[in-house]
Amino acid sequence: MVTKYQMISYLAEDTAKEIAKNGQEWTRYLTTAARLYKYPFNEQILIFAQRPDATACASLELWNEKMNCWVNRGAKGIALLDTENSYTRLKYVFDVSDVHKARRIGRDPNLWELREEHKETVLAQLEKTYGETDKNSSFEQRIMEISNRIALDYYEELLPEIEYVKEGSFLEELDELNVGVRLRDTLSSSIAYTILSRCGADMELWKDEQGFEYISDFNTMKTLSVVGTATTDMCKPLLMEIGRTIGAYDRQIARRKAQEKANAGRTQTSLENTEKVLANEADTDYNALKRESEKELQNNQEIEIQSKKEDAAHETDIRKERGLSDSEPDSERGTGGNADEVRYDAEELLTGTPERDLSGHDTGGRAESTLSGDTGAGRAENGSPERTDGESRGSERGTESSRSDEVGSEDEQHQTFSGGDRADGTDLQLENDIQEEEIPEPDSGEHSLSGSFFPKLSETEQGEDLQRGILCSDEFLKHKRPEIAGYFQIEQDAKIQADYLRNSFRMEEYTEFNIGEMRGGYRADEDGITLWKGNYLTREAESRLSWEEARFLVNSYMEDGVYLLPGETAERIETAGMYQQLDLFSMFTEQAGNLAMKQAETVTRIRSETKIPPEQIADILRSGGGRDNSRKRIYTKYQQGKTPEEMAAFLQKEYGTTGKGFEFDGKQLAVWFNEDGMRVGYGTSTERPVLQMNWQEVEAKIRSQVVNGTYMGANEAYLTDEAERDRIAGHLFFFFRDGMGELPEELGLKAGNYPEAHARMIEYLSTKEGVELVASHMDQALHQLETGEKKLRFRSVMPKEELREELDNLLIEKQIFPTADHVEIKREDFITQDEIDHNLGRGSGYSHGSFRIYDYFQEKHDSKEAAEFLKKEYDTMRKSINEKAWDGEWYMRALSKKENIGSRTSEGSKIYLNAQTWAVLGDVVDEEKLPKLLTSVDSMEHDFGFPLNMPPYEKYSPNVGRMSGMLPGLFENGGVYCHATGFKILMDCKLGRAEKALCTLKKIMPDSEKNPSTQSGAEPYVFTNCYSTHPKYYGKSYWSWTTGTSAWCMKGLYEGIMGVKRGYDGLEITPCFPKEWERAEMTRHFRNADYHIVIENPQCRKAVTSVIIVDGTQIKGNRIPDFADNKKHEIKVILQ
Repeated sequence: MVTKYQMISYLAEDTAKEIAKNGQEWTRYLTTAARLYKYPFNEQILIFAQRPDATACASLELWNEKMNCWVNRGAKGIALLDTENSYTRLKYVFDVSDVHKARRIGRDPNLWELREEHKETVLAQLEKTYGETDKNSSFEQRIMEISNRIALDYYEELLPEIEYVKEGSFLEELDELNVGVRLRDTLSSSIAYTILSRCGADMELWKDEQGFEYISDFNTMKTLSVVGTATTDMCKPLLMEIGRTIGAYDRQIARRKAQEKANAGRTQTSLENTEKVLANEADTDYNALKRESEKELQNNQEIEIQSKKEDAAHETDIRKERGLSDSEPDSERGTGGNADEVRYDAEELLTGTPERDLSGHDTGGRAESTLSGDTGAGRAENGSPERTDGESRGSERGTESSRSDEVGSEDEQHQTFSGGDRADGTDLQLENDIQEEEIPEPDSGEHSLSGSFFPKLSETEQGEDLQRGILCSDEFLKHKRPEIAGYFQIEQDAKIQADYLRNSFRMEEYTEFNIGEMRGGYRADEDGITLWKGNYLTREAESRLSWEEARFLVNSYMEDGVYLLPGETAERIETAGMYQQLDLFSMFTEQAGNLAMKQAETVTRIRSETKIPPEQIADILRSGGGRDNSRKRIYTKYQQGKTPEEMAAFLQKEYGTTGKGFEFDGKQLAVWFNEDGMRVGYGTSTERPVLQMNWQEVEAKIRSQVVNGTYMGANEAYLTDEAERDRIAGHLFFFFRDGMGELPEELGLKAGNYPEAHARMIEYLSTKEGVELVASHMDQALHQLETGEKKLRFRSVMPKEELREELDNLLIEKQIFPTADHVEIKREDFITQDEIDHNLGRGSGYSHGSFRIYDYFQEKHDSKEAAEFLKKEYDTMRKSINEKAWDGEWYMRALSKKENIGSRTSEGSKIYLNAQTWAVLGDVVDEEKLPKLLTSVDSMEHDFGFPLNMPPYEKYSPNVGRMSGMLPGLFENGGVYCHATGFKILMDCKLGRAEKALCTLKKIMPDSEKNPSTQSGAEPYVFTNCYSTHPKYYGKSYWSWTTGTSAWCMKGLYEGIMGVKRGYDGLEITPCFPKEWERAEMTRHFRNADYHIVIENPQCRKAVTSVIIVDGTQIKGNRIPDFADNKKHEIKVILQ
């Protein structure tokens, strides 16, 4: 059976086809859209389909609570698709013709009207943003000039999107030039028509000036959405600017007349004053106006406060001048006595998600909880709150109610305003079967009215103090301050903290109290908390916070030391009963193929971009896949013109299964990529994602960045070709040499000299002729493999078919995209819990480790037993290495059935440096093996460091691969690989071999004693990647600068020799100081503090113990306090 949601979806598609038939139908739609310009296109089209004469639409809740208007009985709601939730449902709005005002308190929507006297002022204000227009032209012609200017500036940005969605439309067969012409002209005319229609122009007079002959080419929902959305996006800020200008003009006129009445001697022309008012308004950024839907105006109503004495003295009556009704006496209004009267202009209705205004007043007591959702008003006979829809409160089921969206027998009123004992409410009871879905809570959407009528707290005097006072108060909370502070200490996940804070508040109760000399209040609901300043009905300011924002503020108050009162301490929270599930056994689910477990892992899809700001999503995707040159590979594929489907498959492979941790504005954001796409969550894990995107959606976002020039900077884009050739050249070299067993003779490549051969291969790939030559040889090789003439000796990292395709890709004429001078790339800030869980889920690393761990945990052992078991399980690998990889005097590098690498029996290199240093650094080596290992390592010493392996391979070994084919004594084949020597320095320091560590560091330093720059050829001020041990090139430097040696040697110096290491609780200092050093000093920045560290060795001998003095005071142990106070601290270490 077709659901109502599906019916409304079909209605949108059918309406799109209808309005795109010709210009007449399109302008009918634009006339409706002009009146509802703050709604998005997808909602404008549905309102037009159901109520083309709609003037001002709002939700039931907004009519009830903001406007004090009740929906007429029998009125039928306008159904819209609710895209703000992760499940499908409908929401409803009602036109102004469907409602009537409540007696005395009802208000009309303030719909601005352009009059002749407004036009020059409006144009002057628009020209500040959009540029000057022809002063000799009419108002309508100048608006069309502005519209054309906007379209010309904007349409090119839409072309990629149109190209992407034009399949199936009449645009499909057109080239880009013709598509651009149609898009530009249609957009220009649509913008002009919308603005002029809303400004009240006689469109019959101007219809010939608008060209809609191309609208029928946009005959699919996707192509029409591009035009419709762009029209709305461009018109909305411009029309809001017109409304704001008219409002400022009319207010100034009213004030001028009031001033004239009070003091006839002080007059100014309305135009001058209006210009002064507008001159003080912040100019709107053009790009922001034309590319974004501007946020709703913060002050959409005028509040005039005149004291009774002042009114009497000047006898002014601004109410009559401004068309405002007289305020009711306080006794009838029921707001309590106040010296000041607050009078409101009629409010202009906004669009979209409704907002429930807060209601209630202060009677002068210390604090109240008034008009709660649990009060008597609006309750059923059984005492439970009445419902306004077809579901119970709090339900988020995606199923729709079967009840009608038509209003029942009584006029509709929200439950907060239901009659009770009020004389004026007896005919305003709300029917239970009003509509199908829950009414969203206030401030839940872009079009919420929060802040539209009142300044934010932060914008008022002492507003931030009031906000802090409210959030730090716990008198009416379920959890008190010490409990909240204690919980925040043990639970670092931001999402869980926000949930805990939300659960501390009593939902939907209105509470006011005094903070110092200020009055304020709040109301909490499931989505956030609304705060206000003053008594509610006469409030001066109002702010809305999501629970994540409230959590962030509370956390900052804790960090600033202002959350807890003097004498209060964070309560210790018992964690013994807490349990957090980790997916430790992904290997088990994969191998066992447990269908039920797979189904249980299915996550309800969350709509993209519901909570994460778009710019943060862009930063995440712009960071690439995490591997070297990932961004360049991605960019290259787009340059090769790959389709969205091809790119989605490529991105899935490029990203693989991995995680990333970012921090934005102090908030942690975890990201996880897998075969399903990308998911994002606040905190350190994506267990509770706020965003999920499949690979098609990820691809579309990245494509948009590439096309609009925000993905890659010009310099980096310039290097993509070089990086691509470098990558493919490496794969080709190993395919031919290792896979096929020989390099094509015609290419003139030497198997034993990889650097030279690789560079030559890059040269071939730099020209069309060279690529074709290499491709012909690969085709020949693939034919030999297919016919069985040869067999592939080693499986290539890149499949041979894919490698052949990459050669064809090099011949494709690449597309050119715009690039910025510089694009900032967001770097990862932390390791996510998902990454930790994923790696733990792989087990101990030893055969069937996942199954053993799983079986053990199924037996429900206690935590102490489990920890002991895991210690032994993860030690299994260490024991196995010592049993299988120990070769008598050192550890082998690799084991295989054909040949053990790095063994005494090896034909080539018999010992590898890394295998020994890693065994020590990884705590693998047994105590009895350590002396033999160190003797073996020391025997590898050369004049300028320690070779990576000894002796070098003299001939190519197919069992070893490319390193054995290099020149003996160069690079990985027996060269002094300085990067690997950095590991050796750290190994020496870990074992307390200070002199060995320093000697090793000196050997590889640039311009060393036994290998000066005159011999090595390297710059005397930079580390090099490798020194050759080949007799002919002895000591020669290769690849200076491009090496990780610098980082590892710095780590060896700072953390090894000087012994300053990062710890969870602060810096730890355990020097491994050489005897020849009498003194050394360093400054380290760590966790928002600077540490100037001086280490002294007054007796110039090997130290046994040390005394550490921090800021003049000796401390116990070797751990420096974690100050994090943005100050500099003096640390003195005396070795004894």
